[in-house]
Amino acid sequence: CCPLDWDHVWTEVFDGEAWQPLDPNCVNFVRRLGEGIGSWTRVLAIGTPGSGPNSPADSTEEVTQAYFARAEGSQEELQNWLAQVAAARSDASGASTQARTLCGYMLERAGFDDEQITDELRSAQLDFDAGRELWDIVRE
Repeated sequence: CCPLDWDHVWTEVFDGEAWQPLDPNCVNFVRRLGEGIGSWTRVLAIGTPGSGPNSPADSTEEVTQAYFARAEGSQEELQNWLAQVAAARSDASGASTQARTLCGYMLERAGFDDEQITDELRSAQLDFDAGRELWDIVRE
C-alpha cells in the first residue's frame, strides 16, 4: 500500500479472506494521524504479479475507506481523522502532510473520487503490465 503524502509504503498479503499488512505498524495506520507529524491524504493499493492469479490491476485500488474501517475508532475519532485528511487534501501548500507534498491536493482539485482514482490506477497498471511506455499510451 502507498499512502499519499506520507513517507513510506508497506506490503500486504491476501489471507484467503482479506488483505493483511505484513508490518504490524500499518494495521492501525489511521491511528498514526494523531501522532502530530502530519497527515496523509489517501491510501492506494498497488498490485504486483504476486497479488493473485489474475492481473495485478485486480488488486490495485483506492483503499482509504478500508483503512478508516480497520482502525475501529469511536465516532469522535473517526470524525477527527476524516477532518484531518480532508484538511490535508485542501492544503495547497502541502504543509499539513507528513511528506510536505501535494498528491492528495491535486486529486482533490481535479475532482477525482475514489472510483475514478481506482479506474485510473487499474488502467495504468494494465498499461504497465503490457509494457507500454507513458509516451506510447493512446486513449480512445
